[in-house]
Amino acid sequence: YGARLISFPQFGLTGYTPLDSPAWADASVTFPGPDIGKIADAAKAANAYVVVEVAEQHPAFPGRFFRSAAVLTPAGEVGLVYRKNYSMSTRTSPVDVQDQFVETFGPDAFFPVLETEIGNIGVIIGAEAHWPEATRALALKGAEIIINPIAASPFIDYLKRPGAQEVRRVRAFENVTYFGV
Repeated sequence: YGARLISFPQFGLTGYTPLDSPAWADASVTFPGPDIGKIADAAKAANAYVVVEVAEQHPAFPGRFFRSAAVLTPAGEVGLVYRKNYSMSTRTSPVDVQDQFVETFGPDAFFPVLETEIGNIGVIIGAEAHWPEATRALALKGAEIIINPIAASPFIDYLKRPGAQEVRRVRAFENVTYFGV
């Protein structure tokens, strides 16, 4: 339909299922890889940027998985991969393996921004919008559009924090960015 930016929800490929670490590891994909390749082909056919959030394995971190989001380009390539930073689950956070993470991906991999003709795109995952630092880091690196794949409505907060239904609007306002879920 002509959309230039499409975002799948968090857990969009697997469903929101409380799995243990070995099960998530088994459900993990790689960037690039055959599972993501099919979506990358669709991004190319649609001439769109597509954001997809998945459990990801990387050969540099055997036995571990990240909650990651990739921005696939209209060329059918992986434009950037963001690995969720905050640690509130069984998955690996970049800060859990910081030295190896920086050695493998470089220091800019913590909050990557993809320069595109529709604007500079950054990604945060799930509830990361509830803390200002991640969004601010992306804005300081030039993000104009921040995509936030989440598993629920952006106006529902599973921790029932006062004001949580407004957090994404506030992050967009305070960082002068567009914010999409």
